[in-house]
Amino acid sequence: SPREGTKVVEERERTLPEVRKNGFVMFPPDTGPTNPHPSAGACAVGVRDILIAYNLWLRDSDIELAKKIAHDLRSAELRTLGLTVGNEVQVSCNLIAPLKVGPADAYDLVAHHADVDRAELVGLVPQVVIEKCPPGRLDELDLSPEKTIEARLERRAPARKSL
Repeated sequence: SPREGTKVVEERERTLPEVRKNGFVMFPPDTGPTNPHPSAGACAVGVRDILIAYNLWLRDSDIELAKKIAHDLRSAELRTLGLTVGNEVQVSCNLIAPLKVGPADAYDLVAHHADVDRAELVGLVPQVVIEKCPPGRLDELDLSPEKTIEARLERRAPARKSL
């Protein structure tokens, strides 16, 4: 049973963009005040499946092209923005459901609209995501077994002492 003072809320998925846009109106808080603090605002805490941050740098530095690609490709599984970084342009991707739309899929979707100069993985990926990618494309996709969560955990594990 819930702790005293907490509300029982109907079980349904609420995405962070929905909460940001409609919080306190469509989605009352599960706990805490029912209105945002007048000067501090509010904080949202939640749980989601793995998210992969993945950037695709375009050969062309046309920001309007990058924004159009990002707009056209945006979906529930793939959140995208067209950004200028220095003198370069990228389609910045959040792979929300990387087992449905993985790095190779995102790369190919962007490459269908423009020449991709390079890919950039930001952070780590689960091993299963690497396994779903064509092995011959790992370099092109900026992926490798060393960039997995599992490999990082293995490197951090203390050396086992033999008994």
